[in-house]
Amino acid sequence: MRIIQFTIPIAPMQKHESRSFAIKTASGKFSTRQFKHKDQSKYENQIMSALIDHAPDVPLEGTILLGVKVFVPMPKYMLNSWKRDVAESGIIRPASKPDLSNYIKNIEDCMTKSGFWQDDDQVVEYITGTGKYYSIKPRWEVTLMERKLPRTKKEYESGEYDAVWNGMLAI
Repeated sequence: MRIIQFTIPIAPMQKHESRSFAIKTASGKFSTRQFKHKDQSKYENQIMSALIDHAPDVPLEGTILLGVKVFVPMPKYMLNSWKRDVAESGIIRPASKPDLSNYIKNIEDCMTKSGFWQDDDQVVEYITGTGKYYSIKPRWEVTLMERKLPRTKKEYESGEYDAVWNGMLAI
């Protein structure tokens, strides 16, 4: 079992989807081209620069549990009211766009490009607490838990993998 935890002190941003356009080629046929949103590439580079310090030397190989706490900027109207403390404690949460899934998609793609794992399809579950929160210090808090899969029947029957895995989930 390997656990990696870190904070990225950069304000979270949702993933902007690429746009496809049909372009007529010199031969008169049409082909499609994908264009990234101009802010997306810049943001990905910024996030990946911060991720490099936390990436494992070798990409994770097993199944992965991922925890992502997205701390978005607190709205100005909350800053000087009683709601600030309530929001900082996690009771008032951002129930507005962008969707949590768009934030997670952004960080997962950046982590894939930064070499945390071979592919984000290794993420099989999200850790309890994954979500959107308000904060006066916008940031990402990321937790990864890797479980290597048993390579033999003997390793499987020993049950050590499940015992360690289930024990970690109770944290």
